[in-house]
Amino acid sequence: MKHAKHYFLVLFISVLIGVGGYALVALWSGGGWAWGGPLLVSWPILFRLGWFMVWKRQARTRANLPWIVALGGLGVIVSFAGTAAGPAVLSVAGFGLLAAYVFWYSRLPSHRGAALVPGNPMPVFAARTVEGQRVTSEQFTGKPVLFLFYRGNWCPFCVAQIKEVAARYGELLERGVEVVLVSPQPASFTRNLARRFSLPLHFWIDEDGGAAKRLGIYDEKGVPAGVGLFGFSSDTVYPTVLIVDREGTILYAHQTDHYRIRPEPDAFLRVLDAHGITGAAPS
Repeated sequence: MKHAKHYFLVLFISVLIGVGGYALVALWSGGGWAWGGPLLVSWPILFRLGWFMVWKRQARTRANLPWIVALGGLGVIVSFAGTAAGPAVLSVAGFGLLAAYVFWYSRLPSHRGAALVPGNPMPVFAARTVEGQRVTSEQFTGKPVLFLFYRGNWCPFCVAQIKEVAARYGELLERGVEVVLVSPQPASFTRNLARRFSLPLHFWIDEDGGAAKRLGIYDEKGVPAGVGLFGFSSDTVYPTVLIVDREGTILYAHQTDHYRIRPEPDAFLRVLDAHGITGAAPS
């Protein structure tokens, strides 16, 4: 199943591009309005995914993408309006892949990181800075910390989530919170990402996924096939956010079960305020 997901996205996008392209040519050539069906199945989701990849401005979607699924269903109906079998076959096949993307591929395992529970001590882990210095999570003892584990620059939802946190950094700073962003991606990609922010965010590299393995959030074969052509490895981390207090106790743990849905920064601020974390050291 894991290997199937590893290869699914490239198959999904390639097939839908083929379906949409073929249907457009057929429709342009006078093949009949039934060829509009495969276009309704393929184009909306391809446009949406392309928007995410290019702009990286949205850290969450609705889980089941209702409008896109509804347009796909309408496309299947339209494809049966003509007498030719081609539009219907392509629409049904494309809609099957769309349903698999929405209801299967987008979901992440819920049973992981069993130790990452509010009230538990934060497990100690090691990583490296973008300068290559070895660091550990223990160095923040005495300070509240927000740890955000992200998959890599290739993931638009991860990058959008980091942008959201950066936009609220002033509010976190007021509360004395250190922000640590951890990814197993190659150091060069993390350095490129860090340069985008003129803020004292801590960008760490989890070499070989050691920290993710220790925390139970290692995602073997979690990087879609084809992304490796750009220099990424095939393994990554499950998106995870942890808030740890000054004593090293976990106050908040969010392990999303859906890669298109990330918690909003307001949730982090509410947790900090609820625990009286204002930035003033306890007396």
